[in-house]
Formats: sequence, structure tokens, C-alpha cells
Amino acid sequence: MKHQIVLLGGQVLPVYIGIKEFNPDVIHIIASTESSNKINVIKNSIPGKLFHQYICDAFDFNLIKTEIIKIVDLYSDQQIQINLTSGTKVMVLAASSIINDTKAVGFYVNQNMTYIEFPGSTSKNLNVTLTIKEVIGLSGNNILSYKKLSDFSEKEYSNAELISDYVIKQNSLYLKMTSAFRSKFRSFDDIPPIGQLNLDSQTSIIWTDRQAKVISNSNEILKIEGANTSRLLFNAMWWELVVVKILSAWKKSTEIIIQCELPFKNNSTYKKNEIDILINLGGRLLFVECKSGMVKQEDINKMKAVKDVYGGIISNSLLVSRYKPDSRISEKCAELNIDIFYCFKNQKEINSLDKIHEVLDSIKLKSTI
Repeated sequence: MKHQIVLLGGQVLPVYIGIKEFNPDVIHIIASTESSNKINVIKNSIPGKLFHQYICDAFDFNLIKTEIIKIVDLYSDQQIQINLTSGTKVMVLAASSIINDTKAVGFYVNQNMTYIEFPGSTSKNLNVTLTIKEVIGLSGNNILSYKKLSDFSEKEYSNAELISDYVIKQNSLYLKMTSAFRSKFRSFDDIPPIGQLNLDSQTSIIWTDRQAKVISNSNEILKIEGANTSRLLFNAMWWELVVVKILSAWKKSTEIIIQCELPFKNNSTYKKNEIDILINLGGRLLFVECKSGMVKQEDINKMKAVKDVYGGIISNSLLVSRYKPDSRISEKCAELNIDIFYCFKNQKEINSLDKIHEVLDSIKLKSTI
């Protein structure tokens, strides 16, 4: 049989990757009291495996080494691996110290989809692939709902482009429209399926569940038809679709979902957080927040919290804003390691949206877990 000894610290992802990659029959988890609450997360994520668990003082070198030697001696006639990626430094040192003296082999998982094998320090490629759902699950959370790119029709994408062109040409009118809707309706859900709103004596917005029109001075300056017209125009979904269409061509992404809703742990029917766009980079996640208007401090705080809770320290965040955020927002993003891409400074286009790939390629993805 194949045994894998796992050192469990603050990060569950490398433990999960090691188990998925090498598919051991028996998993021995060595954890501290502080990290023991993550044991059930691993068990629930990988059903059908035989688990043994050992709770140790995470900083007692001799105790940890003794526990590992007991496991190695007990199964000396079988294959034994040690995952050195997680755990405290003392746990890793204790496990490493026995590798040269026993038949156990060790490995360390890098976040560039390679692992280092010990003894010998040989680097090899990982074969395992993880889904967004798996990574989110390792934080002890679930996904309530999400959409794939294929869930939106070409008509919806083309309508998003039409709105984007309209916003560029009629920016002051668009801002007046969004301001009017915010003052009249508390949220998008309060907007009736059929209605008309007069912005001034010359300009009106008329909508149904399948059509939306902006009329100014008796001229139709925007008309979109098809599914989700109200949400596209009034809820800024147009900006999400324009952005995700560009992001979908990024070669480093293995999976993209949009409008990802995450529930409360104690009541899975209610939304706790929403992520505009979530990109899988082979096991690490990139959280993308799309802002078509002003960026607020609470938007940045939310991005930081969501990334830390659902993606962990190895994940990244990207703010994609139509307008350059003010200096306070930029400073806060820099402090929280949130990358920024923006298109306009004042009314002047600085960056075409298709240049976002240059920013994506420059994002400092962490090479090790």
C-alpha cells in the first residue's frame, strides 16, 4: 500500500494537491491543535480514503520526529511519502531529518505546478488539475451559483459592446442615468420589469424585459434587445461581459466563471459574497472586481477579505476599472497587493481594454506555497 504523511499547517491547498497527485491509500495527518480544525476539510474533500491523525505540539522537534518515525517503522514494508509543503518550520525540519535515514521519500509542492522530490532535489511537473469549486471547497466554503461564459449569448456580448460604445460617447448622460436610478430604486431588484424614467425634459429611458432604449431630443441614441437587457444596462453587467470577453483569451487561465455567489456557511441558501469574475490559474485563483464607475474604499476592503477567505495567501486580486482610481484607492490597493487596470483618466482613454493581458502577464504570481 501507499502511505502519505502530511504536515498540516495554515494552508490546506498543498496538502490536497499532494494527495490528488500521488493518490495514496492511507493518509497520516500530523497537525497541531491550532490546525486540527482543517482535518475535516481535507477528509470531506477527498472521500473514500483511510485517514489517521496525530495531534502534536507544532514546535516540539523531537516529539514530531518520534511520531513520524513510528509511522515509518510501522509500515516499513510499504511505500511511504512525506509532504513537506505545509506545517510549521519545525514540523518540516523534523520530517526532513529522517528522509536520508529511512526509506521514506519527501516532496515539496511549488505553485508553478511543479514539485521537488527528496532526497535528490529533483524537480518534476505536477499532473494534477484543480477546479475553482475544489479550491473554494478547501476554504470550507461552497459556491451558491455561478455562470460560465457559454451561459451568455452572442447577443448579450454584442449588447454589452453597444452599451460600452454608448457610455464612451454619452458619458455624462450615462452618469445622469445611473444617478437617477440610484436615487429612485434602492437596488436592481426594485426596478420594475417594464417602465420609463425621464432624466430631463429631453431624455427618457424606456425598458421592458426584452428591450431597453435611450431617447434624447426625439433621437434613439441606444437600443438593445434580447435577454437581460435591464441587467446589462442598469446593473453594469455590460462592463463585466466586456471585461470577461477580453480575459477569456488569456492563455494562463484554465477556467473562468462569472457572477459567482458564495453562501453563508450556516445558511447555504443566502448569498454572503459575490465575485464578478473568478479565474483559475491551475489551482491558484485570480479574483477580478469590475467597476464601471467610482471605486470606493469598501470595494477594496471587500476584495481583500474575499481573496483571503476563499483563495488564501497564494491567490491574487485584480481591480478592472473604467476610470483611474484616486490616489487614496491606489495607495490602498498597493498596500493590500491588489493589482489595478484602468482605461480612462478623466475623459481621455489611457489604456485600451485589450492591453489588460500585459497587466495579467506582469502580475507577480507566487512561485511557492
